[in-house]
Amino acid sequence: MSAIKKKTKKQNKSKKQKAPYLQNRAIKYRLEPTKEQKEFFEKNFGCCRFVFNLLLCDKISYYQENGKMLHNTPAKYKDKYPFLREVDSLALTNSQINLETAFTNFFNNPSSGFPKFKSKKHTKKSYTTNLVNGNIELYDDGIKLPNDIILTEEATEENTIGFDYKSSGLYMDSNGKCCEMPKYYKRSEKHLGELQRKLKNKKLDSKNYIKQQNKICKLHKHIANQRKDFLHKESFEIANRWNNVCIESLHIRSMS
Repeated sequence: MSAIKKKTKKQNKSKKQKAPYLQNRAIKYRLEPTKEQKEFFEKNFGCCRFVFNLLLCDKISYYQENGKMLHNTPAKYKDKYPFLREVDSLALTNSQINLETAFTNFFNNPSSGFPKFKSKKHTKKSYTTNLVNGNIELYDDGIKLPNDIILTEEATEENTIGFDYKSSGLYMDSNGKCCEMPKYYKRSEKHLGELQRKLKNKKLDSKNYIKQQNKICKLHKHIANQRKDFLHKESFEIANRWNNVCIESLHIRSMS
């Protein structure tokens, strides 16, 4: 019996090791909203930010007066601000949830920071909604969101491109186009050398030495920003021109 038990244990271990590895996939769709649909999105963005700031402001005021936390909801403000009825109510509820989560994180870990008001200029334009009673549906050529239906752009072989690694440049695409790097560091190498030579003639830790160091740091930062700007513009152009972009997974360190 003991030999049989040992054998079954080994078989069970081998079965566990051969269990398939499951992966989740995320699919991104490029939406083509109309002018009216774009305005609807802008309203949702603005109202979510407005509700977040309004809830936060009232919570702070109530706590300062009563020493207790106010449990307010977006529905409380719809009579005073009727335009809140024109947007996705679930999006407003998610703004409230985000604020409550921010407060919970702050009380559990003060180093995470007190919730801040959302800026109109620097806030990311996005909102979260929920799937309730079939309010969101996916079609072959569009997607239904609460209060709207938006068309999607179908990806075909005609708007698909592939990119391959190129050691002497940025990439080589499937159409044979080679994208070269601008080599911003090499362009500024002469100026950088002049700044570094001047640094040698300065007294260590003096004011002039520190000023010269700052000039060198400023030039390095300028070169880094040039690279970021180039890569951002290049990726933006690719994303706008092509629907499908195929790239090869390479481990550059292993290859070298």
